[in-house]
Amino acid sequence: MEYMGCVKRIGTEPHNEMEKFIKKQLFNRSQDDTYEFSVGKFRMAVDVLDSENLTTLLVYLDSIGITLDRAFTLASPNPLLFTKDDRIFVKMINDEDIITFYHLISF
Repeated sequence: MEYMGCVKRIGTEPHNEMEKFIKKQLFNRSQDDTYEFSVGKFRMAVDVLDSENLTTLLVYLDSIGITLDRAFTLASPNPLLFTKDDRIFVKMINDEDIITFYHLISF
């Protein structure tokens, strides 16, 4: 599903419990009643969810079109804060060796 259409649909009519979680925990509602993916909320979820729930969430995001590459682009992380390992993963994302969250989890 195309990214913006996916966000709009989940924001207005989530189809399952995971989408209800995404709407409540990862989206911001604008003044015009539209929804947008919140990088800050996503970062918080990555920090606080246990590994099983985080894996389930990330694989679900892949399935609806919010891929690792898209989330990384939206997050705009500061490269000055990257460790050596972080830089390796960034290169793999940029080179499209890792495209989805599933690829990252499997790595």
